[in-house]
Amino acid sequence: MDIITLCTNSNTYSIKRLKEECCELVTLNPYNTVDQIELNKLQDSLKSLIIYNRISGILYDDKDLKVMKDLQEVGHMTIGDITQIQTFRCKWSQFLFYHKHTLRTIPTMNLLDTKEERISEFMRSHSSKDFFIKPHRSNQGLGIIIRSSLKDIKNEINDMRYVLQPEYPKTHEFRFLILFGNIIGIMKKTAKNTRILKADSSKIDILKTDDLDNPELVELVQRTKKLINLPFYALDIASSKEAPSVILELNTCPGFETFEKYSNINVAKAIIEGIKLQYLQ
Repeated sequence: MDIITLCTNSNTYSIKRLKEECCELVTLNPYNTVDQIELNKLQDSLKSLIIYNRISGILYDDKDLKVMKDLQEVGHMTIGDITQIQTFRCKWSQFLFYHKHTLRTIPTMNLLDTKEERISEFMRSHSSKDFFIKPHRSNQGLGIIIRSSLKDIKNEINDMRYVLQPEYPKTHEFRFLILFGNIIGIMKKTAKNTRILKADSSKIDILKTDDLDNPELVELVQRTKKLINLPFYALDIASSKEAPSVILELNTCPGFETFEKYSNINVAKAIIEGIKLQYLQ
């Protein structure tokens, strides 16, 4: 049974590493005309295929999810809950998911179709001096704006496909890499001189589960894991001395270059072996 990986760029570090660990892995781009023809052929293929999606979904159209559904309908095996993939691509639908399941997360307002009075009320209800304006869909911290007034917010954004969040006083940010329900690595980021913790501007520590000394952080991760039906994802959690840990974001398509750089974890090999164990035995 072949593994077909949907991706928009086969030259990223993560895709290259997956190919190194599985030379027979095939990558197809639903947004590429030539690859679209190949994907259409797969619908008539008598050979059973495994479809693994490595597309982040920042283009908003979810064309790749339609491809997954079409291939699923003709009998191919798609990895992960397609509805959840769509849910966790959007910061607003993520927030609604966490709220529904009483998982601690940062208070969030959807700016789409929201009147100024409600935005002002939301900002007044939080003691934060500054607020983060985040696109509904983005990755790697792109598009995030930090502002303190409604006027500044209105001046910065053209459409309203954004969410608004008060700044959370985080001391550390933890990224949990989770593969088929199991934590395979934990990255702890500590800010050096920035409010947005990126790998290249933070102190990085690689931890094991036994290294965690915060019970409520561990409990939050465990509760969240039980609700997620995705093959491989990253769960980002902020931790602070002043407040309980909160979920920042769940990334359905995390890169893992930094993990492999700072640890001895072969993430690509773990993903391939996990897929084969789950679907080929």
